[in-house]
Amino acid sequence: MKNLFDYATKELSQDAFLRWLFENYNCENESVRNSFRKLFDSFTDNKFVDKTITDLITVAQWKNIDISIWFKVDEEEHLIVIEDKTGSGIHDNQLNTYAAEINGHNGYWLEKENSGYARCPRFVKEDSKIFKIFYKTNIVNQWERNATQNDELGKWKCYDVYSIYELFKDIKTDNEVLGYYIEYIKKIYSYAKRETNPSEWELISWHSFFNDYQAPDCISSIKEINCYQKEYYYIKLFVKGQENDLPCFEIRSRDFAFNTNTEKYSITIRAVLYNLENQATKEAISNWQELLKSHGFDLNYRKDTSKHKQIATITIDDIENNEKDIFNALNKTSELLSKIFY
Repeated sequence: MKNLFDYATKELSQDAFLRWLFENYNCENESVRNSFRKLFDSFTDNKFVDKTITDLITVAQWKNIDISIWFKVDEEEHLIVIEDKTGSGIHDNQLNTYAAEINGHNGYWLEKENSGYARCPRFVKEDSKIFKIFYKTNIVNQWERNATQNDELGKWKCYDVYSIYELFKDIKTDNEVLGYYIEYIKKIYSYAKRETNPSEWELISWHSFFNDYQAPDCISSIKEINCYQKEYYYIKLFVKGQENDLPCFEIRSRDFAFNTNTEKYSITIRAVLYNLENQATKEAISNWQELLKSHGFDLNYRKDTSKHKQIATITIDDIENNEKDIFNALNKTSELLSKIFY
């Protein structure tokens, strides 16, 4: 039978699963109860091991947070909040915004919501009884991990596909919904570990590869990795020390073209201006394009560079269908960037 979560791939579906698992904390199915408890103990740093949980409820989109879970232990109120991701990243400073909303909740609740407001029925007395979780069934980029560790408003405990896999990998269940989710997590984990040749990689495999790539010393240790509308991942490589005032090179997962006849890859490298702190002058763009042209790039001429910031492309051919050769191709790209702009 096909897996439900191969179709229910969006964050709302994962929200529903997590709420289902937590709301069944005291159900008749032992494997569901045990799975809940494993997740719960991890989320709460094992502070309530062997303690009885009561009065657990979940709420979606309280203060725009994906999932809020109120529960009691020894009649004391506690709260878990979960920001849940599948493919997208953190945006609009959302973790800090949510943390500020949570921190300001107590006074507001006492003043206005104590009458039993349905979307916020509970009150947590102390910040130490609030557990903030960033839960992403994908790769967590370094900038996202940094965002979870903001000391000013409190840290979020961070889970990526690797740590989520560790939570679920040994669970045996006779429950179909839970079984589907565990199977799905194991599949994502396998893709992220890149256990096949690149021609068989999934989108998360490219994300994983870009995330693991370490550029040579000639290139900035800063690298931008992100997803465009869940269609492809890209990595941007920058000149060391000039991340905001020289063009960078962008490589997209869909720019790795595999030829089934030769069983080799070609890669399109894009010279782009999206990283510039200040808009480039026509003179600067012309000078950069002359440099790029002298190194074999094809130039892109755009009337409005404020909207169309790709200025040139080049293709690297004859790349073997293995991770080592793909890695070497990125190194060639890094060395080319350094050669042109140093």
